[in-house]
Amino acid sequence: MEGNIFEKILGQDCLFIDRRAFDHAFEPSRLPHRDHEVESLVQNLVDALNGHIPSNMLLYGVPGSGKTVVTRFVLGQLLDKGKEMGQSVETYEINCRNVDTKYRVVQTIASKLGRRGDSPIP
Repeated sequence: MEGNIFEKILGQDCLFIDRRAFDHAFEPSRLPHRDHEVESLVQNLVDALNGHIPSNMLLYGVPGSGKTVVTRFVLGQLLDKGKEMGQSVETYEINCRNVDTKYRVVQTIASKLGRRGDSPIP
């Protein structure tokens, strides 16, 4: 082997257009084949842009079916539209695999809703 062993590989085309798509935190700019799911969330969350509290939602499905990515996508669009309209819209994400009891879920929500300077709920 002569020269640097990486030179041959570095010159080749990559199989993937964007390898970031394999990162667990990757958020795509569009969601093909998820129109129905996106529309369902939008129909409920549009109330937030009209100054009302949206109804509760329960999202369910098998792991890897797109619940998180669809939700993050829609909430990102909601925040953008809220800023554009001058509406104060806030969203919070809680991973219930990490926050794994009812008490901790309520504690986390209350702490996130608390204003800066308030002491967190023990």
